[in-house]
Amino acid sequence: MVGILTYNIHSGVGTDGAYDLERVAGVIRRSKAEIACLQEVEVNKKLKRARRWSVTHADDQAQVIADACGLANYEFTPTLKAAFLQATCTGGEVLVASDEASYGLATLTRFPILDRRRLMFHRCDGDEEVLHMNQQEQPRGALAVLVDLASEDARPMWVVNTHLSHRMASAEQRRQAEELLAWIEELRHVPIPEDLERPTFLLAGDLNSSFYMPFSGYSVIVSDSRWKDLWKAAEAPCCCQASFPAYGCGGLFGMRIDHLFGLRDGDALPMCELAHVLRRTPADEMASDHCAVFVQMDFVDDPASESGLEQKVLLM
Repeated sequence: MVGILTYNIHSGVGTDGAYDLERVAGVIRRSKAEIACLQEVEVNKKLKRARRWSVTHADDQAQVIADACGLANYEFTPTLKAAFLQATCTGGEVLVASDEASYGLATLTRFPILDRRRLMFHRCDGDEEVLHMNQQEQPRGALAVLVDLASEDARPMWVVNTHLSHRMASAEQRRQAEELLAWIEELRHVPIPEDLERPTFLLAGDLNSSFYMPFSGYSVIVSDSRWKDLWKAAEAPCCCQASFPAYGCGGLFGMRIDHLFGLRDGDALPMCELAHVLRRTPADEMASDHCAVFVQMDFVDDPASESGLEQKVLLM
C-alpha cells in the first residue's frame, strides 16, 4: 500500500492570510504520504508575487516543501510564468508575463522518478503577455511522473497531477478533462525499458468539481468506466467530507473538489483501503484554503482479466 495525497496549497497562504510553507509541509508530514500531488505552487527566482492572493517571495516552494517533508524526489511544472500586476476596480486579477515568477504543479515523492511528461491545455482565448485571469481562460495543464515502486514490490506507476478550470460544470472544464484523458491514453502507449513492468496509472488533483456535479470535469473522467474514484473504492463517507473551503466547519459545509482515481487497465485493478480529508489538527484547516485528501492504495491483479482467469485455471 502506498500513501498518496492531493493538496491545493494556495501558494503557501493560509486561511489566516499568513504565508507559511512549514505549515503546509506539516500537513504532508503528519499524513505520512509517500507521494504528494500539489497544486497552486510557486517557484520565484526573485522577489515576486505570482497571484493576487499570494505574497512577495523568492522561494522555490516545491523544493522547500520537499526538503521539509523528506520527499527527496520532486518535479515542478509551471502552468504560467507571470507576476501579479494589479487588481482592477471590479475585482479582476491582472498578471504580466515574467520569467522570474512561476505558478503550477509539483509532485513530491520518496520514490525514484524514472520519467516525467507535461501537458498544457488548449486555450480558446487569452493574451500571452498580459493575462486578465477573470476574463479569459487561465493557463492550466497536467504533470505526469513515472514513479519507481520496486522497493514496494509493485509496478512502476504514472502519477498524473492536474488542476482543472475554476469555472464549474463549464465547457472549458469538460474540454480540459477530455484533453487530459486523451493525453493519458497516449502515455499508456509510451515505450518502456524491457526491464520494467507495464506501469499502472493514478490521477490526482483539484478538479474544481464535486462527485455529484453533472456536466463537470469529474463527470467526464468517471464516464470512462476504467477510472475508479478511490474515495468510493474505499467506501469512505460522503457527508462532512468537504475539502474546500478549508474552514467549512469540520467538512460539514463546502464540497470535496479534490480527487484521486486509479485506472483499471489490463490485469491491474486499483484498490483503496483508506480515504479521508486531512482535518486532524487546526493547522490542517489553516495551512491553505483547501484541505488535503489522502488515500492508502495499491493495484492488485484483476480476477476478471484474461491473465487473472488463466491464474484461476492453473489453481483449479
